Amino acid sequence: MESIKLFLKEVTEELLYNIVYDENEIDYRNLSMIFEQKTGYQPMDFFGFGNQTGSGWMQFIRGIPGVQGKKNICIEDSTDVYDDSNSDDSEDKDQVYKVFNSTNLYVATVSFSEVEVSVAEYREMILIKCCEMMEDNFADLSSCKDASGNTPLHLIAALPGIAFDCDTLVKYLLQAGVDPLAANNDGQTFLHIIFGRFQAQNVALWFTNERLAKTKWFVKDRVELLELLSQELSPTYTTLLAKAQDNYGNTVLHEYALSTTVEHEFVVDKMCKKLLKFGASLRVTNNSGNVPLHYAYTPELFKIFLQNGAVCRARNDRDESPVLFILKMSADFAFAQTSATAELADQAFVKTSSTRSVPGAVKLLKNLKSIVSQNKDAMETVWIPDVKGNVPIDTVLIAIRIGSYDLGRIGSFINVLMAELCPSLVKLLSEMLRNATTSDMKRQNKKGQSFLHVLLDMGDDNKHTIISENYICQSVEILLEHGVDVNTVDSEGRTPLDIAHKHRNKRPSLYQKCADLLIKHGANGKRDKRNISSLPSPSTPSPSIFERIFNLRIHNVRKLRSCPTRHLNNAKRLTTAPATEVTVVGKYRYSNQDLIGSGGFSSIFLAIKDENVDSGSGTIECRAYALKRMEKAKMNPKEIKREITTLLSISGKCESIIKCHEPVEDKNFQYLCLDLMD
Repeated sequence: MESIKLFLKEVTEELLYNIVYDENEIDYRNLSMIFEQKTGYQPMDFFGFGNQTGSGWMQFIRGIPGVQGKKNICIEDSTDVYDDSNSDDSEDKDQVYKVFNSTNLYVATVSFSEVEVSVAEYREMILIKCCEMMEDNFADLSSCKDASGNTPLHLIAALPGIAFDCDTLVKYLLQAGVDPLAANNDGQTFLHIIFGRFQAQNVALWFTNERLAKTKWFVKDRVELLELLSQELSPTYTTLLAKAQDNYGNTVLHEYALSTTVEHEFVVDKMCKKLLKFGASLRVTNNSGNVPLHYAYTPELFKIFLQNGAVCRARNDRDESPVLFILKMSADFAFAQTSATAELADQAFVKTSSTRSVPGAVKLLKNLKSIVSQNKDAMETVWIPDVKGNVPIDTVLIAIRIGSYDLGRIGSFINVLMAELCPSLVKLLSEMLRNATTSDMKRQNKKGQSFLHVLLDMGDDNKHTIISENYICQSVEILLEHGVDVNTVDSEGRTPLDIAHKHRNKRPSLYQKCADLLIKHGANGKRDKRNISSLPSPSTPSPSIFERIFNLRIHNVRKLRSCPTRHLNNAKRLTTAPATEVTVVGKYRYSNQDLIGSGGFSSIFLAIKDENVDSGSGTIECRAYALKRMEKAKMNPKEIKREITTLLSISGKCESIIKCHEPVEDKNFQYLCLDLMD
């Protein structure tokens, strides 16, 4: 009971000060009347003050910071003497209350509009609601909750400036028996609240602390609360709090990252280390498979998380690394609610659910450029694909192309920002390719597309018109400078030059420039090398007899020795396909268009193996196999080694198990050669 009494005394003191602050002159009668209007009680009756003697009550009134001296308050008890032994503390409180009353913030209403209130008014609403909850559940504070499942601790954790009275309000509630592990209807503990994005309804208002994340107050509040909890709670309780997950699977560290805005400047390493000491983990995934690092939108927070054990290669349920997830969020910010959302979702596999924020997109891209330039591990993840086979570079290229479209009337201010968006994307592309190898630049996605295909291919039914050429041309030049293969063939048998021809009507001058750049670097396609804008667009013909004979003359002739009937035609095609259309690993040749199976982190392709060479005729005898390709970036090296060892050890020992012949590998993939079955 004593803890509750002390808690109520703190609340009453703050409420009375706010009344005194608002009034130039006030007598006790009016003070009581205003207090009753706010709380429904006369001051002395407010949760038990009626038990105090008149003398004690008057001393309490006079002891409220700011009442004496600055304001003129009339109290009818001249015999009562004010004790100023704690005058220094009173002066400190006076300054804090002044700040609360002179600082404004915005509160959202249930109609989604915003009202401006002072911090003092905001705190007052929460404190009164907290006291009402306690009155309704006075007999059992351990189960004290409102309709949203919030305890008094949840509400107090949402107070701006809680650092000022953390060692009183929070401490008294803990001592009074309010359960610190209690979760609200969203599964949040009060620690989620102080580190996250609290919302609770009170009549016509929503309490929310999202805006406060942009202030230094928020940092101090969190630090002070963690210090108090380490003193007041046992290690068991702090561990349970730190590991608790809400209904979305988010831990306190997820909430901490989510609440740091794109422009947030007040990131403190101390908070992260304190939570980790409590038992929090940077490797716990939420319901979407995201770890806290996926939400580290600033270079500062990203670095802090890495320094404390986060892993850049972590992937969510869509196989997105933190770098790719953040990049997709910037693309969503840039193009949400535009005519390009469907294309963005289809080609870049971006969830388009956000409200559009071009400034946020630009800032996020600049942050991401800093992240990959400052962290070697983050840079290496630009080659990790998502579940659709897109790596971050693919997403950047798609965004550059979409950013060059005419997206309709978007306002002059947004147009200015869009003009900043594409340069940011091009700079990010250059940074991501900084350490690219020749093998990296030969990468193809699941459609067999090279980076040039991804950038230039608008798709068959795209109605958009390109109005800006510069950034697409710059991107082509950057890709060429880094050695991209200009003659890569996609799953439909098209080279980048073929793509330029196909889409020439969208922007003839652009695609002519791109074609010229490609031809200059040795590109060829199914079209001749005349001006592509002057050519009709017939359906793509098969290679001519001359082309096939020419290919055979510059390569040894391959003869297929053994192949199941079902795969015979495709296997024969592999024997005559030029090197630009196949991937060669060791003695094996395969094409991305000959996919015959797939799994979580692997794909199986039809392949042929060069086995015997006739030294006289130069004929290479080949045999068809199934080549299982496993992505090194997505699998632990020990897992790959264990699978290879197991398959080789049991191979041929059971008729129901496909025989495994040998492993081969290149920089990005581990392969297993298997018998090809019908």
